[in-house]
Amino acid sequence: MDQDTTVLNLQTVLFVNNLNLTNKLDLARDILQSSTGLYDGDPLILPLPPNAPPEIPRLRLKNSDETFVCNISMNRIDCIYNSTPQSVLLPQPALSEKYQSAVADLAEVIKANYGATIFRLGFIPSFMIELHNQTSGEYIQQNFIKAGTFRHAVDFQLNVLNRYTNDDFELNKWIKFNQIRMGDEKTNKSRLVILFDINTVTEVFYNLGGPQISKFFEYAEHLIQQDLVSYHF
Repeated sequence: MDQDTTVLNLQTVLFVNNLNLTNKLDLARDILQSSTGLYDGDPLILPLPPNAPPEIPRLRLKNSDETFVCNISMNRIDCIYNSTPQSVLLPQPALSEKYQSAVADLAEVIKANYGATIFRLGFIPSFMIELHNQTSGEYIQQNFIKAGTFRHAVDFQLNVLNRYTNDDFELNKWIKFNQIRMGDEKTNKSRLVILFDINTVTEVFYNLGGPQISKFFEYAEHLIQQDLVSYHF
């Protein structure tokens, strides 16, 4: 099949306990230093009351065009990459290396200096596939649905959950196929969004640092590339 694949966004979630947010400016400075300039915008400290829900960000770091964002709350840290029409998209290997290195280094900072335990981890990349020879609905129907089923359907979504275990992790892997519903309808008929959600299972509590997170990324990328090849992307 003839198509182009583009990274739409990347999100990594570090689920944490005991993160010390007493001095947010020090934390922002340490993360900026560890990320080697990835978040070059001014840090934003959000003025929240003490009883605000723990998942609401207390600190936000970003780069100048907001393609890279880091939201820090009391119980989770979200490291996000968003492509924009104005941004120059890095080649995927270079993007992955830069992004993953920053996440692993951040993990080391919060463990060593701010008392955090990272007990769970999730990685959520999404890709846009340009299908040159068929629509996204036709792709989903031809590859996953029995011929003759849903003859009058105009929209398809497909979600599949798998579980994997290796020497280091027990993982869930969601893969979600969606048609695009924004912009020019004619153009978007040939665009398919594939979202992966790879996360450590809720039943197991880990104590993760930078090296383990790098291993997680390596295994997650293996699973993703395996799927993209098997689905002919």
